[in-house]
Amino acid sequence: MLFLSSPVVLLQQSYQQVTISKRGEGVSEEARLRAAFFGEYEFVLHQAPRYNFISTVFYNQDQLLHTKSPLVPFVGRHEQFKVVEEVEGPERTLTIESLQDGVSVELIEIIPLDGREQPLDFWSLEVSANRRTIGYGHNLPPQALQIRISGLNVVDVESVNACVWSGRKPGVQFARPIFGSFQCREPIRVDLLDNPRAEARGVEGHLKAVFGTIFGKDSGRNLWLACCYRYQLLDSGPEVRLPVLMTPTTTTNSENLPFTVSAALKKWYQDVVPSREKGAFIFEITVFAANDDHRLPVLTLGELTLPFEAISEL
Repeated sequence: MLFLSSPVVLLQQSYQQVTISKRGEGVSEEARLRAAFFGEYEFVLHQAPRYNFISTVFYNQDQLLHTKSPLVPFVGRHEQFKVVEEVEGPERTLTIESLQDGVSVELIEIIPLDGREQPLDFWSLEVSANRRTIGYGHNLPPQALQIRISGLNVVDVESVNACVWSGRKPGVQFARPIFGSFQCREPIRVDLLDNPRAEARGVEGHLKAVFGTIFGKDSGRNLWLACCYRYQLLDSGPEVRLPVLMTPTTTTNSENLPFTVSAALKKWYQDVVPSREKGAFIFEITVFAANDDHRLPVLTLGELTLPFEAISEL
């Protein structure tokens, strides 16, 4: 039938960071920090007279990087999921179905859009890990579909690119993959990482908690670290920041990094003798892509806060 081979037009794609929760009861600081790594990949497409296609998403396609994505990485034509629109019957329906064992569609959301690319009203008809159906009525044929894939960790999944097949036609995909580059300026309390009671510990211990939360273990990633001293002029005065330390680009598997940074900060503190009651160290860490050819920052954490009273050595 004609609609089985109708072409698919890819319109746009994006890879965006999710919103980080505010600090509050029941939300650990580790969870807030880890949320800074996660993003959503979205792509928008159009097909007429009805939607009927097979798709996959390539993760780190040009990189020799092991991905921990919840969706299996693919090379070549390996169908990940299919989408079929039914126009017969009492209402239009759209069904997404997994085509690979172990690949769930629970992290894939499909949103029908009108001519202004605004979401149409739709309702759920069937929900399972491998299949989901929505309905939206005969008088509202979607002009485009927005496909959103969540749960992607930018440290593991640096680049994404959608590929779509329709009938026997060759697959179409965006000309270039899109790379994630997330920034977090939300204040994160370093002293609360793996330490909910905020018990005092050494600077080296605090830094190990930061690296452990970001990477889990030594990953060999390149990173850049800077630190400034934040204090307040008088009780109601403006906040002031002074640069303290800036490291050259180094790797996370350098066992000496936490010790080196800790020693430098303790020496600075002894030389400057700042106000312990009002001061804090503010760290900025940038993590770079695993592929040296790109040399791209994939994650920047700009407000990692360590109050002086949480440092046992000062």
